[in-house]
Amino acid sequence: MIRAFRHEVKGYGTRHSTDVDCLYFHFLDTGGSRVLQLSTLGSDQRQSQPKVSQTFQIGAEGAAELRQILDRTFPGVGPGTGDELVDPPRLKSLAVPVVEPEDPTDRFIARAGLEKVDDLGAEGSSAQRRVVARDGRPYTGGDWYIVDFTNLQALGYADVEFDLRSAPPAYQRAAVIVNDISEDLQEFLVRAHADVIRLADLGLTTRHPRGLVSEAAMRTSHVSSRELVAPPQNPAAFRETEQLLRSEVYLAQKARAGRATVDDAVVRDVVNALVRTGWSGSIATVERDAGLAPGALRPMLPLMRRLLNVDGYETLALRDGGVLAIDENLLRQQFGLVSPAQPEGDRL
Repeated sequence: MIRAFRHEVKGYGTRHSTDVDCLYFHFLDTGGSRVLQLSTLGSDQRQSQPKVSQTFQIGAEGAAELRQILDRTFPGVGPGTGDELVDPPRLKSLAVPVVEPEDPTDRFIARAGLEKVDDLGAEGSSAQRRVVARDGRPYTGGDWYIVDFTNLQALGYADVEFDLRSAPPAYQRAAVIVNDISEDLQEFLVRAHADVIRLADLGLTTRHPRGLVSEAAMRTSHVSSRELVAPPQNPAAFRETEQLLRSEVYLAQKARAGRATVDDAVVRDVVNALVRTGWSGSIATVERDAGLAPGALRPMLPLMRRLLNVDGYETLALRDGGVLAIDENLLRQQFGLVSPAQPEGDRL
């Protein structure tokens, strides 16, 4: 992010020997301010496929300063004088109101000015859609491999790795469309040269699968976790659950978890379900008792363990045979839980 420009008094300079292409787009940051992003690709002599080599971001103040620099450096060159500066034809259609597709993949293709080449289907994949699309521009163009994972409650490494391995040959760029994603998995995808596209980036409402809350939803939504998640069928059995969710340690663990986390209501229901089964039980049993859909709990376990396992201690463990267990003593010690005092009549 360029914070300021400084004039360097320099008596000489030489033109670089290589020419590169630059990708640009703009977006709103978390504070609602517009940011322009410029990303340069490698030179034509680069042996590998085109990749972003450097990225700059400019805010409104930086843009105003840069405009003054450009006007002073290139007087008389600008809109309305000299060569008219216009957007390329592929973006002109966005200047007039249009009804955009509701399907995330189709909307991404439309906004990026791509042309769909092939719909690969989702056989053997966890994704709901896999598409090859083409950007026909010279130099910056090429084939895109687009995977839509918005059908998944929680995206895992196994899902991503399968689809990257089964990608069609010779594509230049990849895009993964998600509801939301953990920081670790997003870093993995970036290293694999795949763009991560959230539904919010496409102007679509994030689908709130049970238990997974997106950063955009946490910023803008005031819906309580109980409204997002159906209540369990059985009453809570662990009276310290609310104390757990309000504890400083739990809140710190949740802050470290990043943008994708498990909803507090799901943590509450799973803990209570495990208590009712004697602090351990099969995943299927816990899912049923917690009111979760079949198959919903296992993808959330890494996120739940990140919340409940403090300093490497296995408070929440997945044992052989798919048995999920909570160590009651560790849970109380790590989160400072204190049992409420018993009424006088209940004491022996």
